[in-house]
Amino acid sequence: MKHLIVFLFSIYACCDLYGQLDTIRLSEMKSDNVFIIADKEELIRAFGMPCHIEKDFQFNCYTRSIYSTDKDTVFYLNSLTYYKNYEVSMSYVETEGRIRLTYFDFKINKNAVIYTPKLKLHRKLKLSDVKRAYNYNHTFIKQTVGLEAPELIKGYIIAFSTGEHECATIELVFDSKKKLRYMTIGAYGF
Repeated sequence: MKHLIVFLFSIYACCDLYGQLDTIRLSEMKSDNVFIIADKEELIRAFGMPCHIEKDFQFNCYTRSIYSTDKDTVFYLNSLTYYKNYEVSMSYVETEGRIRLTYFDFKINKNAVIYTPKLKLHRKLKLSDVKRAYNYNHTFIKQTVGLEAPELIKGYIIAFSTGEHECATIELVFDSKKKLRYMTIGAYGF
């Protein structure tokens, strides 16, 4: 029995299972200085041409379990990336003139603020603030090491659903000082 418990725990730890996720819908995210979902022309007017564009990049959304009602989905989207000081500051996916945020670095974009119903996302947001807002304990927080987040020696990840496909999640990544470092949003159709 002891070995079965250790085996089940190791499967749980190896898989990216977050259990039941709270939801932050992209339509509920607002910002004065970050585009979440917008027209490509607005993005270019505000930030100029992207530093790197990759056409028809393949995004795969796979179901997480055999019991899922979602289907595996494949999208071909353009990837638009902006750099500051040779580091990725933000990244978007684009299709048919519409863009969607997929990566945003709060350390590089220190003045950026994104509002959600329960949180104000910015560089000074602490892990404890998120835990308090969502009444989370340690089971909802995944600790990372250098292999999962190379730019972090040690960090923490909290995932939220976007309310779309089960693979479309928002991950808030905190650095070793438990301050918000960056956010990723799973690519999905819009």
